[in-house]
Amino acid sequence: MRVDAADEPRGNSRGHHPRYSAADRRDVLEVLRDKGVELKPPYAALCIVWWLHERGHDAVTASDVKALFPSARDGLAAPLRNAADVLRRAREGGMLEALGDGWYRLTPLGKAVVAVLPDGAIVGALRVRRTAACATRSGAVRRAAMAGRAGR
Repeated sequence: MRVDAADEPRGNSRGHHPRYSAADRRDVLEVLRDKGVELKPPYAALCIVWWLHERGHDAVTASDVKALFPSARDGLAAPLRNAADVLRRAREGGMLEALGDGWYRLTPLGKAVVAVLPDGAIVGALRVRRTAACATRSGAVRRAAMAGRAGR
């Protein structure tokens, strides 16, 4: 009898302390950089969950998101305050599925949202809202800010 991955016992997420290589972090930064804007933390976290899903992780925790979330100096996402709260809200929005004990899995809606980011109008339509504010700054503004920092 085959056991579904969602039914496999994982233990409590509090004991999960992931370590990712520098190459993994660079790959995540590249995914976020390809979006061309500075994403709001929930959407950046969703991109990280998608990236992990694409690499074969059937479930993720807030620790995974925190470990791979870009720093402020990268200029790719606004600061992440509470990864667990971000994942919980994404679950409430239907973009993640809760597997219990702090573990989450990406839903088809979550995959669709990541695919259309940063287009707020399409994200809003997918999420059945008038619009969605996905970006905090445009790519041109972000690149200009990063160029200004490099000159210091």
